[in-house]
Amino acid sequence: MSGNFLALAQPGVQQLSPYVPGKPVDELARELNLDPSKIVKLASNENPLGPSPKVLAAIREELAELTRYPDGNGFALKSLLADKCRVELNQVTLGNGSNDILELVGRAYLAPGLNAVFSEHAFAVYPIVTQAVGADARVIPAKDWGHDLPAMLAAIDAQTRVVFIANPNNPTGTWFDEQALNEFLQDVPEHVLVVLDEAYIEYAEGSDLPDGLDFLAAYPNLLVSRTFSKAYGLASLRVGYGLSTPPVSAVFDPGLPRSPPPCPAPWAPR
Repeated sequence: MSGNFLALAQPGVQQLSPYVPGKPVDELARELNLDPSKIVKLASNENPLGPSPKVLAAIREELAELTRYPDGNGFALKSLLADKCRVELNQVTLGNGSNDILELVGRAYLAPGLNAVFSEHAFAVYPIVTQAVGADARVIPAKDWGHDLPAMLAAIDAQTRVVFIANPNNPTGTWFDEQALNEFLQDVPEHVLVVLDEAYIEYAEGSDLPDGLDFLAAYPNLLVSRTFSKAYGLASLRVGYGLSTPPVSAVFDPGLPRSPPPCPAPWAPR
């Protein structure tokens, strides 16, 4: 028996183009007959220095436990992240890399008839996640290769459920300051979840660069996503996390207590 299983997939999935990550060193070496030790890989923004020796030692200590299923709730890691990030345990969501956090947001909040807003030249996963669930993508032209936050705000309407913003932005390296972020968050309607992607925050310096965690208490519709894949040199472990208010976190964790969601308030363009 055979069938056209692509045609049976959701329309958004049918039209997806695969995300093309950086090519592994071994694959490139085979393809071009090169010595792998002579290749310097820059395509995936991985930390060339590798992980901390303390991380390697901790991994070695756990090797004997590979036969056991891990704690699916990730209690130990959540506890450490909660302490480090100055939040409560029930504000932490773990993901298979921060990509997984972005996908969870798409599955939970987007659907046909709804839309997500994000910037031109932003992370490739934003349009992939949006299209996969059949939602509309509102791609806002970049300003000086970065986010045009006022234009993104103007694109929000009653059908918008998610805004993706990256600071610093991948792949352009641009960023916006604390005042710009605060002004943006103040004007985003309450029915819209703002995903602040800070996958590269540890690479950045400067007193004007905002820390998304400083805004969580003031904005209940904010989710900050981060990862251990970049600066911490742990890309192959695929560990990312999201930080949000408990009602948002509970959406992604069925084990957390929930309360009935409020009906979105009527909203009109500003």
